[in-house]
Amino acid sequence: MSGLLVDAIYLLRHGETVSGQCYIGHLDVALSDLGRKQMEVSTAGMDGWDVIVTSPLIRCAEFSRQLAQRLNIPLITEPDIREIGFGRWEGLDAKTIQARYPEQYRAFLNKPEENTPPGGESLLIFRQRVLTAWRSLQQQYAGQKILLVAHGGTIRILLQEIYSMLWAEVFAISVAHGCIICIEQDSNNPGNTLPYQYLNQSA
Repeated sequence: MSGLLVDAIYLLRHGETVSGQCYIGHLDVALSDLGRKQMEVSTAGMDGWDVIVTSPLIRCAEFSRQLAQRLNIPLITEPDIREIGFGRWEGLDAKTIQARYPEQYRAFLNKPEENTPPGGESLLIFRQRVLTAWRSLQQQYAGQKILLVAHGGTIRILLQEIYSMLWAEVFAISVAHGCIICIEQDSNNPGNTLPYQYLNQSA
């Protein structure tokens, strides 16, 4: 288990987007009306963060900007927490990918850590860039409470790092659109991290 330097980190996944069920990765796709509502519900009544850190992609950044303004706290944009790139699969749904790339897609679903989408970003390189950003944020905001607004892949990588998970455990984690997960230091046992918690449920 990797210890926290920050007092707590809250991981908020962006809400549903207008792309439906397509793989979007690096595509800059806006939230749907439902997606905005999901994020509003998840953060309703919550505050106490010292800073908001957001992915630059609009499905995270737009809501983050509005929330930071409302709470009057700093907003930091961190490019390295954006979602993994799916290469030639971006903008396509699973059915289309299965039809066009049957063997590659099957291998990817079976072991994504060993099989990269054509033209895409490998999971290990993605993990490396997310964790580089995370280590920098930990140093910069040690002892503070961070709200990090990002993507399903980013959130899973951080949970894997903090709780020393195997890949199979990582892929089993539920990270629904608009969900918020809290990770805190154990105030009774300095250096220890409490189990993560799902907070407000989204719409």
